Amino acid sequence: MRFYPHWAQGERDGFRVWGWSDRSVDHARQVAMQRAANAVAEYNAPYDENRTERWDYYPIDRPLREAVIDSWQDASTGQVVGAISRNHYGSLVLNSSRVMFVDIDPPAPKKPKKAGGFLSRLFGGGPPEPAQDAGNMTGGNSGSTSEGADDPRLDGLRSAAVNAGLQVRVYRTPAGYRGLVMNRTFDPRHDTAHAVMNASGADKLYVSLCHSQDCFRARLTAKPWRIGLTRPPRSFPFANELAEARFEAWLSEYEPAASAYAACAYLDTFGPLDAAPDPEADRVMRTHDALACGDGMPLA
Repeated sequence: MRFYPHWAQGERDGFRVWGWSDRSVDHARQVAMQRAANAVAEYNAPYDENRTERWDYYPIDRPLREAVIDSWQDASTGQVVGAISRNHYGSLVLNSSRVMFVDIDPPAPKKPKKAGGFLSRLFGGGPPEPAQDAGNMTGGNSGSTSEGADDPRLDGLRSAAVNAGLQVRVYRTPAGYRGLVMNRTFDPRHDTAHAVMNASGADKLYVSLCHSQDCFRARLTAKPWRIGLTRPPRSFPFANELAEARFEAWLSEYEPAASAYAACAYLDTFGPLDAAPDPEADRVMRTHDALACGDGMPLA
């Protein structure tokens, strides 16, 4: 995952950009100056109708400017495999380098393409035999909230879970659904991960973001505008102490307000219920559910 402790700004010909580094602020400033020079060159280059714009809701060509609130490491390698960060509009986000979240937030309900074929060949599986008990594949009433489980937007995720033999916890979010794969891990930059997410009907920008940031992500706390608050006046990295103080004042209002809302609610489990959970996925799930879910709380 791409999180950097050192940030600095650089400016050239009216273009002011951020640079990052895991070494020092000085190195971050060098990166910023080079990026500013690149921005000037790109602006002055002849128009190319095939060039794609890159100023999206989230950047997909550079690391996110997010403060890391907490992180944990793989016991055997010492590498960071999980982190909680705060995004640019103030919400907490769970990041995992190997445990897959699938964000399903399409603009309008529509029946996705069947996920058989390629996924079946990829994972050596296939659709369940007709004689199988469907309750063993969908989760039945195992503590789930049945409302919404038959939404056509979930057909792709359900089919992907069955064809790839994946146990997927499904959550309702304010705008759609979220899946959490429990019985295996993935490399977010590998074609296999892309195939599963695309077959599940995942948001295209989310798939690109996972690849760019080298991690899977899930929002844990409410979006401020959904709970009657504005976005923070400043966000990480802070240009000075005054900017940080203004953010802290905003945060003192946001945190108690957000505590009355949940980011998602558990809905159902797709795929084989008897599959043993991956230990890392189990840890991520417990962290996620403790911070993102709330019994009876409104979603925001």
